Amino acid sequence: PASFGATPPQMLPGWEEALETMKEGGTRIIQVPPSLAYGEKGLCLSVRNENGECPEPLLVPPNEKLQYELTLMRVALDPARL
Repeated sequence: PASFGATPPQMLPGWEEALETMKEGGTRIIQVPPSLAYGEKGLCLSVRNENGECPEPLLVPPNEKLQYELTLMRVALDPARL
């Protein structure tokens, strides 16, 4: 499980779109296109060099369509409840 605020910077736009319409306790399998995920660059876990290249193999390749199963366990308006 992950806890996060309304729109943390690390959340994929594809997740944000799905979570906006989910109800507490709901589960969805979503497919996230590259444009709402990691795009043309893919996901690099290291700092990219001055040319924008990743010094190690990418965790997510460029233009990869991703699939996730999301369950919205709880919605808490008070961050102390997370």
